[in-house]
Amino acid sequence: MSSGETLPPMAEMPKKALPLSRIILLAILAVGVVALALDVMARLKAKSAHAAITEAAKGNNPDGAQEPVPENRLSPADIKKVVGREPKIESRQKGAFRQETYSWRGAMRSYFVCVIYTRNEDGKSYVMDDFAQNEFPRMWEEASPAD
Repeated sequence: MSSGETLPPMAEMPKKALPLSRIILLAILAVGVVALALDVMARLKAKSAHAAITEAAKGNNPDGAQEPVPENRLSPADIKKVVGREPKIESRQKGAFRQETYSWRGAMRSYFVCVIYTRNEDGKSYVMDDFAQNEFPRMWEEASPAD
């Protein structure tokens, strides 16, 4: 070959299509990643709501005491303001107790914060007594259905 000669162009190799099994596996992987992201977001929102209620309960107490002081306990309206939304599950009453559940749905499960209220001294309004994340407070389970 002399320097003036050019080589014939190489034939381009035909592109191979992805096998069907690989396409299916990639689709399953994509769905799994999206489901995981939705689940993590729901869990973080529930965790954030629980932390916000904890901080509000502490901030409502003198000297930052951990347990709510009866005269400074939060009302259902206060909790709705702190959480930033209405409860997802309708309020239920059991004796002197009232329960509200704030729920966030992930792809695989629901995450929730359950707040229990007791009647105030006036007997008409309610104040927060206890709350828990992803479980019902024991006092709700132990409450008698009648006053």
